[in-house]
Amino acid sequence: LELTDQFEWDLACKRNHPERFAERLCHDLRLPPEFVTAIAHAIREQLHMYAKSLLLLDHRFDGAPFDHEELAACFLPPLVPCATAVRSLEQS
Repeated sequence: LELTDQFEWDLACKRNHPERFAERLCHDLRLPPEFVTAIAHAIREQLHMYAKSLLLLDHRFDGAPFDHEELAACFLPPLVPCATAVRSLEQS
């Protein structure tokens, strides 16, 4: 079984907890409890990778926007407009 999902996560928000998010996601998708740990771990891994990348670029984590365009594009891939996604699904 493989789960792939995308969501935005605010690194600066102290109220965000990967474990709570994973519990809610598993509950909503009716996944077995053992998925909670795996999902929370995957989220934490990615959060640490992004935080480390930002620290290496001397980002201050003071609420200022991230202004490195090339890396921002990697962190925030372009969103596909809903209408385009719907047309793509209808054509397949």
